[in-house]
Amino acid sequence: MLPEISLPAASAAVDAVRRAGHTVVLATSGKPEHVEQFLRLVDPSERASGVTNSGDVRHSKPAPDLLRLALEQVAADASAEPAVMVGDTVWDCHAGVGAGVPVVAVRSGGSGVDALREAGAVWGLDSLKDLLVRVDDLPFEKGDRA
Repeated sequence: MLPEISLPAASAAVDAVRRAGHTVVLATSGKPEHVEQFLRLVDPSERASGVTNSGDVRHSKPAPDLLRLALEQVAADASAEPAVMVGDTVWDCHAGVGAGVPVVAVRSGGSGVDALREAGAVWGLDSLKDLLVRVDDLPFEKGDRA
């Protein structure tokens, strides 16, 4: 069973990030069978250049392995190519920090902005709608804050 999520908002956010010229890779710590069900709902073939899930790595979030694999899928090295992670849990933030990628945290995963920033987020947003408005300002440099 999938958790209740806002598919239109998530799809719109991914589409906005792509339109802004960025490559999108979905990196989820979900179980492969749940991810397959989710992917049938959102049809990422037009939206994402790759997908990773917990079945692809030995250690999932909060370990950085999943993000490192996602970056490898698109031949992006976080130290050489600009990258940013959008997540909604403190585990996402820890994984992003561990992979050396700035994290934009959206407060949809149950944690407050303060907890997400404490976990390493450089941005804290209230919703995916906020991301849509700010997509051109994504923080590709460590230390950028909004």
